[in-house]
Amino acid sequence: MVFANVLLGINQGLTWSTTVIMKIDLVGPARRGLAMGFNEAAGYGALALTAMATGFLAQEHGLRPAPFYLGIAFIAVGLGLSVLAVRETRDHARFEAANHLSRHDNLGAGLSTGQVFWPTSVKERALSAASQARMVNSLNDGLVADAASLTTARSRHGCRAAWTAADP
Repeated sequence: MVFANVLLGINQGLTWSTTVIMKIDLVGPARRGLAMGFNEAAGYGALALTAMATGFLAQEHGLRPAPFYLGIAFIAVGLGLSVLAVRETRDHARFEAANHLSRHDNLGAGLSTGQVFWPTSVKERALSAASQARMVNSLNDGLVADAASLTTARSRHGCRAAWTAADP
């Protein structure tokens, strides 16, 4: 479970963030919030539906291998769509940047990671709250997934087997 959560963290840090940025590039500055809302709703809705579908598959066909086939299908569909239908959004971002005028154009130029981290994580209350909320949300997702796995194992194999598997 710990390794699965590490992989989930890598996914969140790399692929999920990239897709959010691409969607924001496509809609432009006026509809960024709407794009973020649709993105989050679609992501968590798909997560819920997939959890339900894999639960039904596991109930009908057992824990292995049936639920994994759904994951394999998602990988195949995602890869196929990425190759055939997804386009690079760099041109949209360049167009927006070229047409965007701001009095803060050079505000963050030349800042190091540490110089950006401190204000966004500690000094600026709104940015700090947003960062903390996302971290707590991700932590909750991981804890709920772990608790659900342990509950499922306990109900199928008895309490001792579920907690023994979780102990180091």
